[in-house]
Parts: sequence; C-alpha cells; structure tokens
Amino acid sequence: MANDEILVLEGEMRKELSLMRKTFYSNKEIFLCELINNASSALDKIQFERFTKKSISNDELVIRLIPHKVNKTLSIIDNGIGMTKTNLLDDLGVGFYSAYLVAHKVIITSKHNDHYQYIWDSQSSSSFTSIEDINDQQLLRGTKITLFLEDDQDVPYYIDKLISYNGFGYDCARDDYKVIRTIYYFEVTDLDEDNHGEWDFVALSEIYSLRSNSWRKVEIDADLSCQSLNNKLYLDGMCHWLTDYGKCLVSFDLSNKVCYTIPTPLDIPEEMYDDFSIYLVNKYLFLLNGSIALMSKYGDTTIFYISILVELGKKETWTKLFTIGPIPPLSFPIGARNMGNILFQTVDGELAWFDLSTNLIDKLDVNVDRAPPATSFASV
Repeated sequence: MANDEILVLEGEMRKELSLMRKTFYSNKEIFLCELINNASSALDKIQFERFTKKSISNDELVIRLIPHKVNKTLSIIDNGIGMTKTNLLDDLGVGFYSAYLVAHKVIITSKHNDHYQYIWDSQSSSSFTSIEDINDQQLLRGTKITLFLEDDQDVPYYIDKLISYNGFGYDCARDDYKVIRTIYYFEVTDLDEDNHGEWDFVALSEIYSLRSNSWRKVEIDADLSCQSLNNKLYLDGMCHWLTDYGKCLVSFDLSNKVCYTIPTPLDIPEEMYDDFSIYLVNKYLFLLNGSIALMSKYGDTTIFYISILVELGKKETWTKLFTIGPIPPLSFPIGARNMGNILFQTVDGELAWFDLSTNLIDKLDVNVDRAPPATSFASV
C-alpha cells in the first residue's frame, strides 16, 4: 500500500469536526439532502462536459438510493462526473461531513472519466485513507457513497421528493438567467399506509445559474415556496411569488440572493359572509400597468378586489384600487396588459378581456376547455 495516502485530523481540526457533528446542523435528516445535492451537482457537471467532449457517453443520468436494513447501510450512487484522488482528499466539503451525523463510518468509491477509480475510507473519527481501487468491480463513471449507520439510526424504507419551482428571471448584474426551486425530501416508513399523518420532510432551496450551469444552495424558508403553477412573476431583477394560500408575497433578488417577505392584505370584508374561512380566499398575482397587483375573491363568488404594491418591503404600501363585480361570467384572472385590461377565464371556459375603465367584457373566440376537432389530428 505504498501509494496509500492517509489524512489524520489532529488538534483543532479534530475538535472542529466534532463540534460540527453536534451543532452545525439542527436536523440530522439534512445529511440526505446534502448528499443528494452533491450527487445532483455531479450530474450537472457531466452534462456540461458532454457539450465539450464527444468522448463522454450519452447515458441516462441517475441517482440511486440503496438501503440495506440488515447491514444498516445506506448507499447513494450517481453516474455523474466522479472524483479524482485530489478531490477525495481536498474537496469533499462541509455538506459531505453531515453524513457523520448518522454514520460512524463512510466509504466512497469514485471514478472520474479521465482518472483511475479510488476508494476513500474513513478509518476512524480522525483518520481517512485514499487508495487506488484495483478490484474487479469498477464503476463506469460516478460515485458511490456507503454510510454505515449508528446503532440508534434507522435505514429509511423509501425516499420521495417534491420539487417546487418558485421563479425564473434575468440577473442583469451578471448577465445570467436563473431558476429558483425548493426540493422537499420525504421519508415514508410504510408504503402500504394510505391514511398517514403529516410526513416528515427536509427542504432544500437552490438557485440555478445558466452561465455556470450549476445549482447552489440558497437560504429560503421551506414555508415560503410557491405551491401554485401560477402566482409567480418576474420584475426588475426580482422573482415574486405567493406562498401557500397567498398568505404573503415573497420577493427574491437574483443579484444579491436576498429574500423579502410581505404579508398580503385581506381586502375581502369578512362580515359579508357567514362562517368566513380564510382557506376559501383565492388570491392571484399579476402585473398591472407595470406594478405588482393582487386580486382576491371569496370562494365561488364573482366579486374581485384589486390592490397594488407601491413599495417593496412594507405591508402598509399595499393600496386597494378597485372592487369589481359581481360579474357572473368571470371565473378567475389569467393576466393583464397595459391600459387596465385584465384577461379572465369565464365560467364556460372561454377567454375574455375586462376593461377596468369601462367595466365592459370583450369575449374572445377561444375556449380553453374545448377539445380540438377530430379532423385536426393526422391519421397514421
């Protein structure tokens, strides 16, 4: 083993690792987010390499989680870019060491496309070994991380995830296009149980840069993600979206990665409705004459309340502009254009413009619910 390299953590470094295991992460389950995030980054990097190197195979990029309850191990396997010997010794990062929140030993097997396969083996809490892997079982490319779990840690039966895309926009300071998303990792301990309570989950927010073709973690509270396909927009370098039930407006600055939250107003008079419930309030976010606008209505009623945001960051700057209706044909807004025209979908599935200045409805000859005629399909 002349080519083995042993790294021993001594003194302050050993203390720092021990301190990180106890205090750096408040939630042990975050280790899985960190390791999957690392694997996802490895897939992004090999995808980028494909554009510049024709020698890289165009195989499907995957991440696999393999639990073994008898041996109390959990393996995270990806076929991303892989790591070199130098990467294994110097570039694992703090996120990787979160694995020691639940594991007493970790083994990494990694094969970079242009290098030999190496094994990184934690010998104890303070020393690690990196050696060339000469075994017959070789990875084509990628990384396998095997965690040997502590006695008090259980191997999850199943891991699922939900991705919420919060916004997309242009960062003019860096001439870059960016995407913001939140990933929820759920642990399901019984696949046959349908009537379960709330699932435990860990959330991770990320921002994607088109220029660097990479994802980076960003600090956004899990409760602030957008759970709607609509109710999100981009304006002047910032992505804006409504949280669940429209409780607040989230504004994310793409340049400095700062997140602002503003409670949304309740424009609907509660005394108008018996047994008023906040969960029956529908809120819609859109741009009106260059300003962020919020439209609210209650349940299936057709009275619409419109407010605009005058200044970002202050609740008091929501200004109520209009109350329109009741207008029975209108169901919900889709968007707006300048001069105060709002596009609605009607109750019968058609599109119609509503003019705020004249209160007139101009129906379009478009029905979004109508199936196309059979003659429009080509026969094979």
